[in-house]
Amino acid sequence: RGVLCALLVVQAILPGLAQYSCTEVEVTISTGDCAGTYDGRTCASSQNEANDWAAGRALFMEAERATHDDCRAEYSKIDCERYGGTKKIPDMCWCDYEVFGVQCDGDSSCASNGDTRICCKMLKNYMKRYCANMNSGMLDDWADAEKAAGRCYDGDCGAAGVVSFSSMLIGTLSALALAFTQRA
Repeated sequence: RGVLCALLVVQAILPGLAQYSCTEVEVTISTGDCAGTYDGRTCASSQNEANDWAAGRALFMEAERATHDDCRAEYSKIDCERYGGTKKIPDMCWCDYEVFGVQCDGDSSCASNGDTRICCKMLKNYMKRYCANMNSGMLDDWADAEKAAGRCYDGDCGAAGVVSFSSMLIGTLSALALAFTQRA
């Protein structure tokens, strides 16, 4: 009888807990230097939620109307010296990343709160995209500290989108750049 009550309680609670899965979406941007259609993946509890997220991303990108100059300004904030390197700022925005940020690679890369778990390797590759001549030991030490703090993972994680340039997650890039420069 106690087991039956416990099962009933669990059945009542489970429908309220969202199960996130890696869901394919399409984001169409009509204005700005990242104008175009982008296919990608995001963690969502349903296709409708993923589609709503994609529509929100499109609205954000169109409202920002980010330019390649905006992206260069944001990318220049990354503290390459922290890793023994120098800045190498691309001429164009990395549009797939600007639109999607870190994309899930499968259901296991979706965290219980719906965020995509970030791969430590992706963080290192991100820094290599914008910094030249880095000290690999310093970069590894930083990635190890991020991993120890639970901010990146070696498995069951997602990575940045395909390499193609334009702009959108300028806010996220700004936050990442700020976070990278403020961590000691």
